[in-house]
Amino acid sequence: MKICFHAMVDAAYFAILFLNYTNIPVVVTDSGWLSKGGSNEPDATIDTANTYNSNIIKHVLNQTGTPKYPRIAVSTCIYELYNEDMKLGPLSKKN
Repeated sequence: MKICFHAMVDAAYFAILFLNYTNIPVVVTDSGWLSKGGSNEPDATIDTANTYNSNIIKHVLNQTGTPKYPRIAVSTCIYELYNEDMKLGPLSKKN
């Protein structure tokens, strides 16, 4: 799951470079994993949420970057570590 996070952040870096900009920090303002989902969302489980969120926390605390910029730490906000049972939408959005 760390690979997915790195791929998303590096995609932002490559898009910024494609537009000929440099030295623009990437800040991840919404990261997390769904702890429960519908029958069509088999990866939305407590175990995968725990693995993803634990790895993101370790990654941020170690201040490691991505394959594109391994020495630049990525500021990250883990979004909603609680359930929102009253939220509209699919089961995964509530968890």
